[in-house]
Amino acid sequence: ADLYMADNQIERAESYYGQALARKPGDARLLNDRAAAEYRLGKFDLSRRNLERALAADSTLIEAIYNLVVLGRITGDVASSQRYLDLYLRRDPSSPWAERAKDLDRE
Repeated sequence: ADLYMADNQIERAESYYGQALARKPGDARLLNDRAAAEYRLGKFDLSRRNLERALAADSTLIEAIYNLVVLGRITGDVASSQRYLDLYLRRDPSSPWAERAKDLDRE
């Protein structure tokens, strides 16, 4: 699935992430990666659900938190985006992505 994502074959990637999740349904990283594919396909509701499932499985998965910030901004859910931005910055304030996350808040 990761190779298909890298090759911009998003529908195939989503399908393979689904197959992987059938074997490991609670795998936070797989849920996050499938959500990224769903996001790129415009399936924002599914993406949000899988990102939230990823965080429920692993509350430290910083990529899922960041992705929820981005998703909230794209869909106009500013309150959700802000909540996850605050969480992201509390968890990882010095990461290279922290400045990008702050930039999202200014957009």
